Amino acid sequence: MSDTSTYSVISTGQIHEKFDLSDVQQNFAKLFNTTSDKVNAYFGAEKVVKKEVDSEMAHQLKVRLEEIGMVVRLKEHPLEDKLDNFSIEGLSLVEKEPLKEENSMTCPKCDLHQDRAEQCTACGVYVDKLQATSP
Repeated sequence: MSDTSTYSVISTGQIHEKFDLSDVQQNFAKLFNTTSDKVNAYFGAEKVVKKEVDSEMAHQLKVRLEEIGMVVRLKEHPLEDKLDNFSIEGLSLVEKEPLKEENSMTCPKCDLHQDRAEQCTACGVYVDKLQATSP
């Protein structure tokens, strides 16, 4: 049976003992191609690094972040949690409330379908800025 759960990769805000905070922050910035200002949010407090990724990607990212010195944890989102927007009536699934197309978007960086927003809830990219730089 395949793993149908998805996972969030969460920074605990801490680093491993033998690592220097500034080195960890620099490596994190390189890994995610982001600025040092945005990196600071992932240290000192718990924050989601990636949302709703498959098991393999979550574990690979966890290993990679631990290699650069971060303390991270995984939070599992079982398939049952994703089905809470649906109810079973007889043998068919009835969608309770679909996303309205004008109020939703797909992130151009990570392809997450979500409510329309200035910033992606999964990867943190500013959508308008990314679209402005795309050819």
